Amino acid sequence: MKKTPPTRTAIAAATLAALVLAGCQKEETPWTRMQAATQPIEVVQDTPENAVKSWWRLRDEQFRLNAVTCKETNAIYKEVASGTRTLAGPMISSFLAPRCEQTTFDREIGKVQHPSETRAIVFAQVRNSTPPTPGHQMTDYEKEAKQAGAAFKYVLTRKADGEPWEIAEVRTITQYNRCGRDPDEDNSCNYYALGESSANFDVPWFMQ
Repeated sequence: MKKTPPTRTAIAAATLAALVLAGCQKEETPWTRMQAATQPIEVVQDTPENAVKSWWRLRDEQFRLNAVTCKETNAIYKEVASGTRTLAGPMISSFLAPRCEQTTFDREIGKVQHPSETRAIVFAQVRNSTPPTPGHQMTDYEKEAKQAGAAFKYVLTRKADGEPWEIAEVRTITQYNRCGRDPDEDNSCNYYALGESSANFDVPWFMQ
């Protein structure tokens, strides 16, 4: 059976459809991939415990997005990285190499105190669950510290009974003064305090 050749109208329609489809398909770039990586986060503020858990979800999502952004933007700095590896020795090159691994934590709520209807304190234990870097041999001290983690307390407030809870302060209870300023009477540090004077003698790892 002889096939009927496509008409000019059919060819034009097919060409138009292809052009429309091509126009609808966005070019994939690091920026579009970073945008696609975002996802909605549920925030629940009906109880102090749920508010703290929502806070943890937000922090974890930020760490995840930091890792995604790091991986996607590394291509921009490839010439810098190449020059650094050429010019610097192995130790410096390794120190300056981008690290895009996501930091993860195990968190557990202990007790919750309610000093008043509009104020609550949530005590929690937080452990860094990020695996050691490949090849690193953990010392006994590192193993003990990783297992112990750190004790935190979250101070929450609300305007009135029935109103949503908000995070007012995030503090860690530490044996040593690593606040970068004098700790409070209970030896805790208010990390998110703004406008306070500081000796600035501490070197926070997360700022370096």
